[in-house]
Amino acid sequence: MSLEKIRETVIEKAQKEKEEIIARAKEGCEQKVRAAREAIIEGIERRLRGIEAEFREEIKRQIASLNLEHRLRLLEMKNRIIDNIFIRAVDKVINLPDDKYLAMMERRLLKVDSNLPGKLFVNARDIKRIDLLFMDRINSRRQGGSRIDLNQDPIDIKGGFVFRTNKFEIDQTLDTIMVDLERELAPMIAKEL
Repeated sequence: MSLEKIRETVIEKAQKEKEEIIARAKEGCEQKVRAAREAIIEGIERRLRGIEAEFREEIKRQIASLNLEHRLRLLEMKNRIIDNIFIRAVDKVINLPDDKYLAMMERRLLKVDSNLPGKLFVNARDIKRIDLLFMDRINSRRQGGSRIDLNQDPIDIKGGFVFRTNKFEIDQTLDTIMVDLERELAPMIAKEL
């Protein structure tokens, strides 16, 4: 083999080796690029899943907040309706004809212990409604013989009465009666609304 042939063979082998090295390097680079691309895509997809999960949680929070706000508004509306019902009820009782209003007062007064003497306190309008005959009728039906006297100084109430003894008082004002009724009936009324 001549030197020229050897040289050509060496160059040829070197060229093939160079091409193989370049091909392997190219393949290695392409694999690295693919791996980097896949890692980047996986990272982006993972971030997107995280953002999507956060977004879903935020939507759930906002929906829950809106539902709560809606329920609170409904409750406020129901409470206003209930309050209005009881305000109208007080107005109706106050504006009853005298005979019906006094019959209601009599029923409540007769529930007071008949052994307790005391004073009856009412508003200015009721002082005019209640006459001596009414008081005599109440006192005659009390079995213990103790009297109830009508105090002539009006108190600031819408209607009903306050019965005072030396030791305590019994509040039968319309406001107190309605508060008790509202506490008792409001849940049932709210259910109906």
